[in-house]
Amino acid sequence: MLGSFQENPSLQAYWSNRLIKFNLLFSLLVNILVWLILVRLIRNFSESIIFHYNIYFGVDLLGNWYEIFWLPASGLFIIFLNFILASLFSEKEKIISYFLVSASSLVQVLIFLASLTVIFINL
Repeated sequence: MLGSFQENPSLQAYWSNRLIKFNLLFSLLVNILVWLILVRLIRNFSESIIFHYNIYFGVDLLGNWYEIFWLPASGLFIIFLNFILASLFSEKEKIISYFLVSASSLVQVLIFLASLTVIFINL
């Protein structure tokens, strides 16, 4: 695998791009932060937690405490999927590649905000 990476100049150019590196690092750091926050604060939650609150109807979605970890897990999946797709598109369509990696960072920020919202609803 490493040999094929060193022999492929388009992959080398992809991973040497600053925008790609920055978005990957940012996405992973935000995802790790979400995992750490949830692991740290999940101890204080009861058996079921509120996932969605509506000002008109009140609580309309409850779930088990461990289901909150689907947020960062799905974020991690999105990171890997977007970066794999971006590496495939990078040789022919750089703009699609940049869009995918930037979208990955945006999704991580949204997952971070969603996690904070779920935590604050349950405090």
